[in-house]
Amino acid sequence: MAAPKKYPDGLRERAVRLYQETYPRPVIRRPAEQLGVHYEALRNWIRQDEANRGERNDRPTTAETEELRRLRRENAELRTRRRTTSSSTSTGGTRPNASNTWTHRGSTDWPAHSPPSPTTGLAAPSNRARRARLVRPAPGGYRAALSARRHPGLARRRQQGLGHPDRAR
Repeated sequence: MAAPKKYPDGLRERAVRLYQETYPRPVIRRPAEQLGVHYEALRNWIRQDEANRGERNDRPTTAETEELRRLRRENAELRTRRRTTSSSTSTGGTRPNASNTWTHRGSTDWPAHSPPSPTTGLAAPSNRARRARLVRPAPGGYRAALSARRHPGLARRRQQGLGHPDRAR
């Protein structure tokens, strides 16, 4: 979630209009002091307004910025969805490569464990593959995985949406 805006949109529009309607153009500090805003904030608002009207080419318009933000959010959702579908395999993070030997996720140079035995159909994972499964972080990230191991009760509360018992929501 984005941080709340320090200045309301009406003040921004009024400040930009005041600057543009004044002729000759004043030093940006003077109208900023009159309106009680920081002069760098006013300068950025003026530059953004000029970009929106097509007078500047050095920064994206507001519409382009919103489109980029939407596309980045969509890409993040697709990456997350792809990650969850690829990690939900029954092999626990290992997969067969082109030569039909099992390798650790992302690696093609060493086998993570021996191929399945012809009698049982199961393969014994090597120490390296076993360690790789042990340290794989949870979806909440590395710190959340550590916390979940150290405090299983808190992890259950977070999954249920209850949060930390000491912190009010």
